[in-house]
Amino acid sequence: MTKPKLSAKLGWMASFYWVWNFCWVYLLWLPMQLSGQAMPDTSLYHRPYDQVAMLCTHNAYNVRGQHRLPNQNLTVAQQLDHGVRGFMLDVYAHGDRILLYHANRILGSRPLQEDLVTIKAFLDAHPQEVLSIIFESHISAEQLEQSLSQAGLLPYLYQGHANGEPWPTSAEMVATQQRLVIFSEKDRGNPYPWLLHAWDYMTENRYSNHSRADFETRYNRGDSTNKLYLLNHFITHRKFGYGLRDSARVANSSGNVLDHALDAWSRTGHFPNFVAVDFVDLGNANMVVDHLNSIWRPAEPLSKCLIDTAFFGRVAGTLVVRFQGPIKEPFTLSLREVDRHWIVMESEYADCPSAEIELILPPSVEQGGNYKIELWLGTHFERKQLLLQD
Repeated sequence: MTKPKLSAKLGWMASFYWVWNFCWVYLLWLPMQLSGQAMPDTSLYHRPYDQVAMLCTHNAYNVRGQHRLPNQNLTVAQQLDHGVRGFMLDVYAHGDRILLYHANRILGSRPLQEDLVTIKAFLDAHPQEVLSIIFESHISAEQLEQSLSQAGLLPYLYQGHANGEPWPTSAEMVATQQRLVIFSEKDRGNPYPWLLHAWDYMTENRYSNHSRADFETRYNRGDSTNKLYLLNHFITHRKFGYGLRDSARVANSSGNVLDHALDAWSRTGHFPNFVAVDFVDLGNANMVVDHLNSIWRPAEPLSKCLIDTAFFGRVAGTLVVRFQGPIKEPFTLSLREVDRHWIVMESEYADCPSAEIELILPPSVEQGGNYKIELWLGTHFERKQLLLQD
């Protein structure tokens, strides 16, 4: 019998190797697909907590079918599967019962323990994930500690750091298994190192938005020097504060969420860490969070604008950008289609001594479309609406 050639043996071994590895990857991938869960993004593990964006749900517990006048369609368990990693919870005490509800118990309530147990199960099953809770707390710090203890969450609590010190990376939090960060809008001066007073660590924009026209980036609560930024991107009923689903369908589109997030980032210098929405299953806010994480870089608050005007040129297919004066340092200009959030062109420049640049636009750019010019110069980040003409 003729012996097999060495090349045939190597070919068979190589085929076996690739089939074997494919099977292992498939076995890891399949359960997550069946459960609707996404693989954790390990590219963020070595980035500090304050340099990571996470999808956050406003009134996460206030779920359709369980509460009247809801803010969410999905349960907390379903939100976790959807990619939510931050939760805003309103908690109250009624006798010995610790309940979650919005404004008035008559609109629906349920025990805090239910959602804490869900979060504990997720952390147990996903040892590389980091979660955050922002409590609007109407209970004592001791009552909150007891609730977390009953759910078995105390070993997971991030034990905090002095404000002003650097945040740990996700990898460091995973290594210590301190993977649940707890903030409270009250409880300043509490005795627990893990209970962080929210407005000592973060700032936010206005949360009382009743139409898209109300979205803004000016600071509301928290000092502007705090490192974390909560982007309140939800539209609620003017009188009763519940979520408006039809408004959320539009507000949660990738273009609207990203435009708000980038405006906040460029004007305040704060990277949007918590992108908080109502009805998280509507729209594409999760895609925006992924995009923000892919483009993170340091930025400073916008102290002065370098761009004077940006407009479509008189010659078809051109764009003119005029600056306040000559630019003597390298910079990058991008043109972003706001409604679809895409960057349609991007160019790098060593300088601009003439204080004006004329660009040739790609054919995909529609004259009169909704576009913004974005400029990065070091840590200076600026955005300007593209005008139809000078």
